[in-house]
Amino acid sequence: MTGAIGFWLPLYMVLAWGTLTVLTRVSIAAFGFDPWALSFAIQFAAGLALLVTAGLRALPLAPLFRPATWAIGVLRLTGAGAYAAALVHASATEVSLLGTFNLLVAPPIVYCVSRRGMRPAEAVGLLLVAVGIGAVVVRLEGGVANGAVPLLLFSETAVVIASLLAERHRDNVSGRRARLALAGFVTLIASVLLLAVWVPLTMFRLGTGPGPTVALLATPLLWAIALLFGLVLRAPATYAVFHLVQRAGTEAYLLSLAALPLATLLAEAAAAAAGLLPARPSLAADSAIAGLVFAGGLWNIRARRRPWRPA
Repeated sequence: MTGAIGFWLPLYMVLAWGTLTVLTRVSIAAFGFDPWALSFAIQFAAGLALLVTAGLRALPLAPLFRPATWAIGVLRLTGAGAYAAALVHASATEVSLLGTFNLLVAPPIVYCVSRRGMRPAEAVGLLLVAVGIGAVVVRLEGGVANGAVPLLLFSETAVVIASLLAERHRDNVSGRRARLALAGFVTLIASVLLLAVWVPLTMFRLGTGPGPTVALLATPLLWAIALLFGLVLRAPATYAVFHLVQRAGTEAYLLSLAALPLATLLAEAAAAAAGLLPARPSLAADSAIAGLVFAGGLWNIRARRRPWRPA
């Protein structure tokens, strides 16, 4: 993918995801929202926004009835759930850095599915990413035994598989309206499945009927924030994912995510400057690691653009 769109769309996507992660954390801390309730509301609002943009009068319904659509929704839900659970064991920046596990697990999965092998020069970029991830792991409490490590491995494996399914999905190659509908249905499916899991678990945790659980969602402020985050950040970032995997391929999409830790750091720093979050004492070290991961991603983007012929 080349040209202005090939630069600005991935840039907006990583800035949107990084900002959304931090603003969600700020909102939960400031207003005491249930994390799962807010996540559901944001996804639901984003899904509806995507379907409205696709055009409700002549909305393509075919994506809703394809097994691959539901598979992507389930994978995105389980991946996002594991990502959110990892935040219990590590900071948002550390989780975003460990999220670049996807760059390491993608090559064997992509090769097994589509027989697209990596170029030899890409080993350098993957080494830089691996060093960056290792630097994060050794700083975690418990090191490799920290709960965030297996959770992020699982999450990012789900991301890679979902991306490959989206890349090959027939509605993602059928034009903008079909792609918008697909992205909208996948997001709605993930939100409804999240609700189906969250409600009984919350009822069990509270030891009550559905009333108190539903009350966690019946908050105008929660929905106002969810609409804002869903419309401005989640919906366009989700569409960007489907657009990028179709136009540039799963590998290029994942490489663009190498910039996500830097975007998250930038958003965290802005929130700290505004007094919304405490300042990170390890900002310099985190920035250096994020820069190393980003350099690995840039190296591999450059390596993939160079002509190469196998011996």
